[in-house]
Amino acid sequence: IDSLSSGLVNAGNAAMFKNFENLSIANGTNLDASLITGITGLTLDGAASATLTGLTQSQSLTNNFVGDNSAGTLTLTFAAAGVAGTSDAYSITFAGTGNTSVPTAANSTTAGAVASQMGTVAAAGIENFTIVSGGTNNWNSLTLGADTSARTVTVTGSQNLNLGFSGAFGEVNATNG
Repeated sequence: IDSLSSGLVNAGNAAMFKNFENLSIANGTNLDASLITGITGLTLDGAASATLTGLTQSQSLTNNFVGDNSAGTLTLTFAAAGVAGTSDAYSITFAGTGNTSVPTAANSTTAGAVASQMGTVAAAGIENFTIVSGGTNNWNSLTLGADTSARTVTVTGSQNLNLGFSGAFGEVNATNG
């Protein structure tokens, strides 16, 4: 799997990038992901806030960053045809390797200590989220927000997870039933 940093891509040069499967969003660059053909996944490799547009549901998000991105917000906007109906699904996976030495405040097995703080992921139009709290030696953290369409969140994985919700996440109103 070949990875491409989102900071290298813009509308003028996107056609030059070929045979990349993964888009790294470590640097917080906003990007229309539909400019690059063949991208099958997104990876957060560092502390960043970014807006990615033109996504498909199959371009799941993996967090490899072990550290504090709690102030970061990833806004994921799916192509109009990509989120239609009432059963759209999206997957977010924690896969980073934490510190294997003596636990510290940022990497511990004690409640409240967090090693991988993903920040907020806003993905409007998705009804069903799957969160895989994986990685090694991690206590993961994620806030889901800005998705009034959300109906279910399924959590799997062997690592601890602090999961929060912000904005109108899953809010039922006259517009979305």
